[in-house]
Amino acid sequence: MGKLEDIVEFIFFNTFPSNFPPPLNPNPYFCRLMYNKLPVVLSIAPYRVLPATTGGHLGIVSLHHHLGMLCQDHLISTTDNGDSAGYAFHLHRIFPSNPIHYIPYYRLREITTISKQLGANYIFCNHPYMALTAIAVARKLGIPWFMRSHNIEAERFRTLNKAWWRAMHLYEGYAMHHANGVFFVTPEDAQLAIKKYKLSPERCHFAPYGTTLSHAPEGHNEAKATFADAHGLDANKTWLYFLGAMNYTPNLQAV
Repeated sequence: MGKLEDIVEFIFFNTFPSNFPPPLNPNPYFCRLMYNKLPVVLSIAPYRVLPATTGGHLGIVSLHHHLGMLCQDHLISTTDNGDSAGYAFHLHRIFPSNPIHYIPYYRLREITTISKQLGANYIFCNHPYMALTAIAVARKLGIPWFMRSHNIEAERFRTLNKAWWRAMHLYEGYAMHHANGVFFVTPEDAQLAIKKYKLSPERCHFAPYGTTLSHAPEGHNEAKATFADAHGLDANKTWLYFLGAMNYTPNLQAV
């Protein structure tokens, strides 16, 4: 069985771990046999990600779709998620859509039961917000857990002048130190965590926002010209397409 950190980094960097099972044979019996040998990951997404309408949603959905191709990935999330058909992960809608599920240990017994029934080998938690729950489940099952850091949250809240950024600093540092590993979007985030939280470099791994494109899309000149005419833009200039929610201050500042 491959290590989770090797599998996730393979998704982005194409370094196939040598101890991971070979690609599935199309024979149905062999497929079932191999699938049952794949690592079982119990993942947590603390908010709605389907339909994916923001960069954050796409980052979670894309990673878990590809993770589901290499593992049995079971994603626990909220009841207001949309249709998950066509994705390789299994979606479990057990959290209510209101913020109550952020309370530590909310639905702990149910999550633990699901993890035991599935025979989970790893816990994978997006963001630090539900880290205490992830830690508790991992300890009950005696398995490792990993966190994916989408930002250094305390720094994000500090730059947004949020009064609770110091509390998040303590909580985020605690979560990172108690995780078996943390996946960062950028090396800069990892260095900041090493500096701010004294995190061991050995616990730092990378899971950037990837893309399925191997090169820039081509053959859209006609569509670009039509859009330019409709909005009074210059089709001869290079355009930068910014994908981000405009109700989020850092995105507005970036634009």
